[in-house]
Amino acid sequence: VRWNNSERGIISPAEFIPIAEQIGKIHEIGNIVIDKSCQFMQQLKKADIDIRFIEINLSPVQCLHPNLSQQILSVVKKYGLEPKDICFEITETTVNRTPAIIKTNLENLASSGFLIAIDDFGTGYSNMTQLISLPFRIVKLDRSLVEAASRSENGKLGMQGLVTMFKHIKMELIAEGVETAQQVEQTISMGIDYIQGYYFSKPLNPDMFKEYITKDETHNHVYN
Repeated sequence: VRWNNSERGIISPAEFIPIAEQIGKIHEIGNIVIDKSCQFMQQLKKADIDIRFIEINLSPVQCLHPNLSQQILSVVKKYGLEPKDICFEITETTVNRTPAIIKTNLENLASSGFLIAIDDFGTGYSNMTQLISLPFRIVKLDRSLVEAASRSENGKLGMQGLVTMFKHIKMELIAEGVETAQQVEQTISMGIDYIQGYYFSKPLNPDMFKEYITKDETHNHVYN
């Protein structure tokens, strides 16, 4: 999601999403994002572009909606998709302040067949007992962990310890913010499943993504 403002140019969601949450516009934005994402996934399927699933970020405010899973299921069905075609990302900070309704919504989404990922892991000082009680199947390791692992032996050992722990409980792992060949090799050697970052590509619009994914063989390890 980007806001192309006539005066300021492209505005990052990091700037306008918190404001949208405060003024109650996040549900409207979230509904558009879910609809457009499902529409795009339908286009990829029709073009025989083999994508395992598409990821959609859910705001903590969206996760409080009592009918979240039913609303999402209706959009998915409208575009002829299956729940397994969608993975929802929830930030680690959301997990740390999870009220009962968020836990219920995540469990409902998971039981319907959607994948749930925890995003930016390593930034929110998670309560691990609480974390493993939620229906996550994918953990995205924050770029700060990737950078620390590439700078020092202690950073590398710390990240390897997290990888070992999450693998032991059958989680899939993604390294975020990978920007160098050395970081690529290091994350692969640790046993991380997918790599996301500017080393492969900056964010692309739909048409540019289709061109990239069909021409660039390096996308086998990309998770963008």
